[in-house]
Amino acid sequence: PKAEAGVKNAEAPEPRTQYQLRMQRGSDGMRGVAAEGLDKAGGLAHIYYMFGRMALEKKGFEEARRHFQKAVEYRADYPEAWNNLGVTWLVAKKGAEAIEAFTRALEQQPVFFEARINLGNAYRISKDPERVTKAQKQYQKAMQQDPNHPAPYFNLAVLYLENKELAAT
Repeated sequence: PKAEAGVKNAEAPEPRTQYQLRMQRGSDGMRGVAAEGLDKAGGLAHIYYMFGRMALEKKGFEEARRHFQKAVEYRADYPEAWNNLGVTWLVAKKGAEAIEAFTRALEQQPVFFEARINLGNAYRISKDPERVTKAQKQYQKAMQQDPNHPAPYFNLAVLYLENKELAAT
């Protein structure tokens, strides 16, 4: 009827682009898709980031690490790429490298919740003599950031189980 004749329905919402929908939803597992710049380096960084994400989904952690490293070479201010690079280091049980990557992500985006939790996990597996205290601090910061999210509580509980003397305090 009217729609077929080219008349717009006044009650119908404006069509939305995929970018607008992602921006409205926030993080939905596709962080970084709106982060690429219009310049060549930003575009290449984003391409490597997406290749890394695909490799992560297939559990190709070494391949993913190579892609994320290329992404941050092209764009050092890419917190999502730094975070995912850190994840690949966590899987490889390389605490120091993971700490560095998550720290770089948080330098770029201090309220990056996932990177904060991951940094706590990286401290937990590291050889740092202050690792327990540093991990606890990151989980507590994450709790302050989002008191209703279960991840910091879960990870803090794991830290307490691994370090029973900490739970007594």
